[in-house]
Amino acid sequence: MTSDPNEEQAAQFSNTLHSSLVQRGKLHDARAALRRVRGVDADVEAELKDIVHSVDESAQLAEGAFRRIVRRRYRPYLVMAVAIPLFQQLTGVIVIAFFSPVLFRMVGFGSDTALMSAVILGAVNLVSIIISTTVVDRYGRKFLFMIGGAQMILCQVYYHSSIMHLLLSECSNIFALAMDGIGRWQWRGFLEQK
Repeated sequence: MTSDPNEEQAAQFSNTLHSSLVQRGKLHDARAALRRVRGVDADVEAELKDIVHSVDESAQLAEGAFRRIVRRRYRPYLVMAVAIPLFQQLTGVIVIAFFSPVLFRMVGFGSDTALMSAVILGAVNLVSIIISTTVVDRYGRKFLFMIGGAQMILCQVYYHSSIMHLLLSECSNIFALAMDGIGRWQWRGFLEQK
């Protein structure tokens, strides 16, 4: 018994097709589509009734979905849904991964070395994903988020403290030079008065 390829394609999209027809109010077309897929003699009324019930139920749930998401009960989930991608963007890892050959070339690597460095970066990323997948299966998402968040915080603190150290050392050098110049000027004026 060979199956018709058109029937197989129709069976793949049957659930979404019927629901879509019911959502648009075309019950007769949905019934006809069900009969095409299930067979002309098939009793499709019970299935059509279930589809109508599920479409009505999903329409009721969809009303006020945006108001429901900002309720106190769902606020932690909303914060996490916004915070995780936000902090991932702020770390800049996506930009580095995307522009890594260009960044490595700008740093001074040759073209071949820059491409090889980008491949190594991709390999490290792949290994990290495999490790995090095993860790999340064994210890859970919360543990992985806490460890990842702590690592990001430590890296940000180190990065900004090193930048602040450089800035402060440069500012102190400028301040010392300025004070040296001001100090000489003031001492000269003070000595000339006596």
